[in-house]
Order: sequence, then structure tokens, then C-alpha cells
Amino acid sequence: MGRKERISVKVRYSMLFACAFALLFLFAGCGKDDESTEDPSTLYVPSDEFSITFSDYNPMEETYDFNVLRLYDKLEGEPLSFEIEAYDKNNRELTVKKYDGDGTVPYEYKRYIYRFNDKEALWVGTHCYEDGSEYIDYLWSDISSGVKTYRGIGVDSSLDDIIRAYPEDLYYLSRNELGDEAGTTAMAEYKDKSGKFVSSAAYYNCAYFYQPFEDNDVRDIHFYMRDGKVAAIEIFSPFELRHVYSGERSNENLVLKPSEKEMTFKTEAAAKGDYTIHPTWEDLSLFTAAETLPEPAVFKYDLLRLDASIPQSDKVNAIACGDKLLNYIAQVESGNGISYIKDTHYQNWSIRCHTEQYRDVIAFVIDEKYGVYEAGAGSSMTVFYYDAKTCNWISKEEYANRCSVDKDKIVKLYNADLPYEDMAAYNIYDTEFYVDANGKTVIGYTYSV
Repeated sequence: MGRKERISVKVRYSMLFACAFALLFLFAGCGKDDESTEDPSTLYVPSDEFSITFSDYNPMEETYDFNVLRLYDKLEGEPLSFEIEAYDKNNRELTVKKYDGDGTVPYEYKRYIYRFNDKEALWVGTHCYEDGSEYIDYLWSDISSGVKTYRGIGVDSSLDDIIRAYPEDLYYLSRNELGDEAGTTAMAEYKDKSGKFVSSAAYYNCAYFYQPFEDNDVRDIHFYMRDGKVAAIEIFSPFELRHVYSGERSNENLVLKPSEKEMTFKTEAAAKGDYTIHPTWEDLSLFTAAETLPEPAVFKYDLLRLDASIPQSDKVNAIACGDKLLNYIAQVESGNGISYIKDTHYQNWSIRCHTEQYRDVIAFVIDEKYGVYEAGAGSSMTVFYYDAKTCNWISKEEYANRCSVDKDKIVKLYNADLPYEDMAAYNIYDTEFYVDANGKTVIGYTYSV
């Protein structure tokens, strides 16, 4: 199995620091002997966190190919140096738009706009300088397959997917707060066929944006929503502190409001059982001349429910012991297990919830394994991560950091023994893992056959 990253420029650059230096020179006087000679490009490193990953699995060569575009990467050549299987490269159109800079830095804005078959689009925006260099400052995609953020969110992801990937610094934007005044983004107004100005924002119901804010860092990721699903993704590095001065980045708009008080991480038993059910071939709608009966079906479960005091317990409980699962359990426990078998065709199904605390963090783990009559089998692990003192959700990356687990090591462990080649992980957000009480890292796989 091979893996390539076709755009892997490590040039460091910070347009924000360039602005700071320009202002400093205005006050101190340019060309003086005490002028700073420090290169601004050494002050910032492009981050995978603010990137779009393009992935393509080639089943013939059994290779998994990655292409990554990051904010602050230096652009060399045409941005779109990759091919996505779902799109015919002969049916893509490139438009390049240029905008004047702000008089100091940058010299010019440039937007490379790719359209595939006149519907889905990719925008790659850059800051351009007089020496001809370009650095990425804007990314937009509404491509429906093979494109995702660093944390695994793509078009058609649900709000629950977003919340689980971005539990911290995630804010809500109402429909009337969408839009762009600068005119350099995909959300700017445009002229329709009749010449009337129309806002792209009208297509979307609302948005959620991820915007951590440290050391004057104003980068953000927007997820534009339509009918409860992600319809477009925007990653931006604006000069102005958008959403900060306007008040949209406020505690009131936080999706998951953190608790500041200490509390105990409490769970309670939701259901536990071990049942064997004896179906017939007719029960399975599989008619055969065999005289023997099909193998018995085995249903094992050991479920936990988070206490209502735990923040967002309802979201986790819906996955760990939701109504549909509890309904199957009720059927089996009442002696009507055949109805459950007819609905699911499961020959075996085991599901277990457990908590694992290490240091000051807790993992709530849902392990599931199943086999289907005359079909296949599957496995899944779903993990939610918590601060042990406040019981707030935390991200996978923070969890790994607080467990002192190297993120690259997790990826290597995951990729070392894959059930299938096309499951290869690019980063920790492609994996499910937790650390047990002894400090051992446990890796889980989600797949079906």
C-alpha cells in the first residue's frame, strides 16, 4: 500500500505578522540601523487543522492517495494538481479572479475557482506579493465525495458528526448572519442571468463555525448547512477578526457550553443480557432444502447510560442505548426474539459500553460486533472523550495530548493491522482509540464485510 502527499511545501509564512511588522516600521521608521531583520516567515507554521484533505483509493494498485491544501502553504504551480475519481478532469473549468490588496500587505488577492460539471466547486484563494509568491489564505469546497477537513467532516456530514469532531470552540450562525461583505469569497453576492445581484447565502439554512482564538489567530472553519447536513465547507484566514467584534463568537452562540464546576462522571446500567434464539429458515426468509436448522442467533448486550448531569448526555445516550436498540432488547427479553431476527437478520450481535479513565481524562467506549446470516460481519468502536473534573467533551487531539500519546504513533498502530487496505488512516481523526487505566493504547476498527 502506498501513500503520497502531492503538495507538501513546508514554507512558513504569516500574513498577520507581516502586517504587524509593517505597522512597526511605520512607527519606528524604515531603514534605521535598529530595524529588525527577523524573517516573518519563520514565525508561523502551516497547520493541518486548517486544511482540506482530498483522498482517493485506487483498488487496482491498492494505494491510498492524499492531497492536502493548507492555509499559509506556499502555492507553487496550479493548485489542483490532483485527480478525484468521481470527477472527469476534462469537465472541470478554471476561473481566476484577482482583487486589489489593502495597500500594504498583501499586494493582491487571487482566487482559483474550479467547477466540476457546472455544479460542485473548489475555491483556492491566495495572498499575492510583488515578488510573485502566493500563500493560501482561503479554501472552499462543496464537493460531495473524497474531500474532508482534518477532523474528517465533509459534505453530507450531520450536525452530530460536527459536534463530535469539534466539541470546543464551535459556534452557531443564523441564516441572516451568513454572507460576506469583502467580495472575495464564495459567499459573496453574484449576478444571476437577469443581471440581478443574488446572495449565495440564500441557499443555506444556517452555519456552524469553528474558531479558536489565541495570539491574534483569526483562522476559522465554516460548515454551511442545508436540510440538517453539511452542504459546503469554508476555511479562511481573514485580516479582520470576523465574528469576534460582531459578537457572533460569544458564549451565547457556543454549541456545547462548557461547565466550569467540578462534577462526578456518573453512569448507570441501561440493560444487560445474553440470549440465544433459534430461528427457522422461513423466519430468515431464506428457503432451503436443508433438513438442519440454521445456527442459533446470539444477542449479548451490556449497556450504560450517562447520568443526566453530564453535559450533552442525551446525544451520547442516543448512540449508546437509543430507542431502536432498547426496542430490540424488549422484544428479546419478552420472548419475541424471532421478530428481532426477522428485522435484523443478525446471527450474532454483541454491544458493550464501558468507561476508561487515565490521568485526568475519561473515554466512554461503545464496542459493537455483529454477524449476518448468509451475508457478512462487521465491527465498530465509537469513543467519546471527557475531562474527568468538569465532564466536558474534549477533542481527540486534546485527549491524546493529555494522555501523552503520540498522535503519529496512533496512526501507525491503526495502519499496522488493517482489515482492509482502503481503511488507512491519515491522522488520529480517522481512528478510534482510547487509553486504559494501565496506560495501554487500544485501537478499534469500524468496518463491514
